[in-house]
Amino acid sequence: MATIAFIGLGAMGYPMAGRLARQGHAVTGIDRNSDTQHRWQREFGATPAPPGPAEAVLICVTDEAAAQAVFDQGIAHWHPGTLVIEHGTTSARWAREADARARAAGLRYCDAPLSGGAAGAGRGELVAMLGAHPADADPAIRLMSAYAASCLHLGPPGAGQLCKMANQIAIAGVAAGLAQAQSFSRAAGLDPAQVFDVLARGSAASVQLERLRATLSEPDNNASRTFEWLRKDLELCAEAAPRGLALAELWTALWESDS
Repeated sequence: MATIAFIGLGAMGYPMAGRLARQGHAVTGIDRNSDTQHRWQREFGATPAPPGPAEAVLICVTDEAAAQAVFDQGIAHWHPGTLVIEHGTTSARWAREADARARAAGLRYCDAPLSGGAAGAGRGELVAMLGAHPADADPAIRLMSAYAASCLHLGPPGAGQLCKMANQIAIAGVAAGLAQAQSFSRAAGLDPAQVFDVLARGSAASVQLERLRATLSEPDNNASRTFEWLRKDLELCAEAAPRGLALAELWTALWESDS
């Protein structure tokens, strides 16, 4: 079993780290929120410590800026040979930069963004999109099997983030359809709750519809605001797209029209 520092005990990170601990790994859970840190210590008896002696450092924080801060603070302390796995959603550019800096410091780096949300994390049913050098892929997959039901090695560092962007583009397309279905139904004098009930029973059914059907059916709900969380991801997608991204432009228009 591995000695692991898990940094970021949020809605997804906490159950992921917990599943690793329950499988017998020596997990030091680390979070800047003191309440969350105390909860981890009460449940798992772990004492916060610098991640230096860890064989693997797993990072699951909110965004690229937070990921960079963790990396910048930790790289001087992580021991040579440590496997660093980035689970957050970042740019592919940052993943490649982090990999280059890690290699120069004698570390191993993988990017492995996730799909499946907090519920999938708790059930161990996440999908991991892995960007790694070939020698690092199998060790990373073995660790992630504690919480990822599926993990596909897509190429070198950065490839995982690019796949996550494709995933978010697909979700954004479905979400745009739901937003437009909501506004169209209201304008047509239909009850969105009834409309979404019909959609959920036919070929328009989707994970997003099932997850947010009740929310989108609320009389005061604004679907474009419900999907505000897509903004950051679509900015990353547009940055990486070689010729712009029409879907990102559509969502920008939707958000601006509701502002």
